[in-house]
Amino acid sequence: MADQDDFSFDEPGSDSEEWVEEEPKKKKKKRGGGGSSRTRLQLLLLLLLVLVGGAYYYFMVMPGADSGPAAPPKVVVKAPPKKKIAMPDAPKKAVPQPVKEAAAPAPVEKPAEQVAAKPAPEPAAAPASAPAPVPAPAKEVAKAEPVATPMPDSPVKQEVFEPAVKTIAPAPATGGAYSLVAGTFLLDSSIKRTSKQVRALGYEPVLTPVKQKVKMTRLALGTFSPAAAAAKKAELKSTVPDIFGIRKGDKVTLYVGSFVNLDSARRYADKLYKQGIILMEEPVQVEQTLQQVSFGSFASKEAAADVKNEAAAKGVKATIVSN
Repeated sequence: MADQDDFSFDEPGSDSEEWVEEEPKKKKKKRGGGGSSRTRLQLLLLLLLVLVGGAYYYFMVMPGADSGPAAPPKVVVKAPPKKKIAMPDAPKKAVPQPVKEAAAPAPVEKPAEQVAAKPAPEPAAAPASAPAPVPAPAKEVAKAEPVATPMPDSPVKQEVFEPAVKTIAPAPATGGAYSLVAGTFLLDSSIKRTSKQVRALGYEPVLTPVKQKVKMTRLALGTFSPAAAAAKKAELKSTVPDIFGIRKGDKVTLYVGSFVNLDSARRYADKLYKQGIILMEEPVQVEQTLQQVSFGSFASKEAAADVKNEAAAKGVKATIVSN
């Protein structure tokens, strides 16, 4: 029994109580270690926030503050262009106006008479043996008389020169066997000019009509049937008052004029071309009544030659003819 009493649970119980008492001490130590780790985590988080805030300030706030003062200079640069716009306006207004005024002079209708006055005097024809009849009344200066048969429904005008100087019948020579011929002319302007030069020499000009073929240029509009030609002529009468027709067989050719001077014909054609009228040049030879301007009555050829030289010195080219 003693042995049984010795074998009891008292000792093990005391041992277990001591074990239980030591266990909470270990747990307390563990709790103390967990608190320090939390503190470390908080410090790390705080440090991370500081770093993130510093990076945000450095990369986001600092560039915006630096770029602020650089903007104002752009406003100053844009101000001056107003001066450049005002400069080119002045020269543009001054240039175009003089060009229009320079292109406007000289209507083209009148040059026909002025240019036609330039041709040199034509050689004199053979002197007339008897006084010729007074020339028929004339109309246009630089126009030709149609040769062919005119249209029956609209007669063609006779377009010859218009003499301003009255024809003087040649007076019988009082013993003079020679006289001087200053030229034979178609245009009234040439007759007037030469007659004035003869009077300046102290002689009275004598005009004698002479029939002669003259080279001319006609401006043809086209060839039509008689009815179409009459309609076309009526249509253009206000624009081309000198239009006329010449019958050739069963057709009629319309012409706007005939010119002694080719340059005058082409200038007139250019004028009508701008109005939509296209013309063709047609060279012709037309018999016209010209005026021979002669002066003086000389007994000898030597006396006539002396006056001829005097006339040449004053711009009159004369030839000696026998009466």
